[in-house]
Amino acid sequence: MFFESERSLRHILAMKHALAAKAATYKKEASALLKKSELIELLSRFGKIHFTGSYAYDLMLNPDIDIYLETKDPTRETVKKILDALIDQDAWNGYMFYDWKKFRRPQFPKSHYIGLKAITRLWMESDKKIKIITKTKSPL
Repeated sequence: MFFESERSLRHILAMKHALAAKAATYKKEASALLKKSELIELLSRFGKIHFTGSYAYDLMLNPDIDIYLETKDPTRETVKKILDALIDQDAWNGYMFYDWKKFRRPQFPKSHYIGLKAITRLWMESDKKIKIITKTKSPL
């Protein structure tokens, strides 16, 4: 019985180590994407950036970056300006917009949402999303 418990413990520790290594790899790749795309610099022109979710807590188990953008003008017009800037930046191959202010869904913040898709070698040619939620207050 002791042998089984010890083996189970070793297995759990090995899995924990593998997950931590995967999370570190995703974080490194995500940070490289943010730097290469200059997304932080672009968004900073519109307000203050707050990273949240698995990227912020170094727990990335999928390639997803959650960003809140604190802005003084959280309107559809600001979203259009941000989307124009992102499209002009030419770093993304897909763009999504949801208006969770007007079309409320209880599972989403009452805000605007921009989703970006990137397919790059940096991400081993798989789809990635970056979520930007425009809010008036910092969620942190």
